[in-house]
Amino acid sequence: MIDLPFLTLFWIEFLARWNLALRRRTHAKWYFFPIFNWYDLLGLIPLGYFRIFRLLRAVSMYMRLRRSELTNVGQDLFSRTVAYVSNIITEEVSDRVAVRILSELHEEISDGTHTRIVRATVEPRLNEIRQVLAGQIRAILTDPTTLANLRSLLELNLDAAVEESEALRAVPMPRVVLRPLVRATGGVILDTAIEAIAATLDSAEGQRALDEVAASIVDAVAYGPGLAHVEMLTKDVTLQVIDHMKEVVTIKKWALPPEEARRKDPSPV
Repeated sequence: MIDLPFLTLFWIEFLARWNLALRRRTHAKWYFFPIFNWYDLLGLIPLGYFRIFRLLRAVSMYMRLRRSELTNVGQDLFSRTVAYVSNIITEEVSDRVAVRILSELHEEISDGTHTRIVRATVEPRLNEIRQVLAGQIRAILTDPTTLANLRSLLELNLDAAVEESEALRAVPMPRVVLRPLVRATGGVILDTAIEAIAATLDSAEGQRALDEVAASIVDAVAYGPGLAHVEMLTKDVTLQVIDHMKEVVTIKKWALPPEEARRKDPSPV
């Protein structure tokens, strides 16, 4: 009989909050509210074993009052002390976890596990990568904008060749006539080469040749002689970054003055 009025009040408050959450669309589904507030739901069961969950309402009320701008809850000495201690515990635990993860990542990179994972992931799809690259090469070779830019570049080079080439200077012909002639000849050669390439790409032989070019490019990138040097440089840089991150993580920012802690915090960078 003593418990019933309080239980009724709690049920009314719970249902009102649920209705308010539905109106505000706080959760994606209507049944998420009792799931997120499971402790309130268990405390509403009229059995003595579940009364302990009603004490969690005090924690919920404290957090709401702390978030509210109408009270100064959370600014008292007790709240500041609890927040300070909880920040220390959180930072120590998160730092240990971060150092453990970074150390394992350091070991994985040192023994080449990342390279084996990349190779095992990429090698089964090399044929698909080659086909995509062949399509990209074909699109570049037949793109009007690219061809126009190539023609403009050729004209500039031909003009420079007329000015700098000793062989062309020896031709007994005025520059005014020689320059248009060289440019026209180069344009004809370029157009002929482009038409030949386009006609070749449309044939089966051209497609096979294009596939071979793409395969050679992919093989050079994946298994070329410079790959070992690139992997070594990448590994060294990655390991140095991880070591620096471990040094930053192990700094106990809670023990530093606020100004120095902000300077050592790498997040703004």
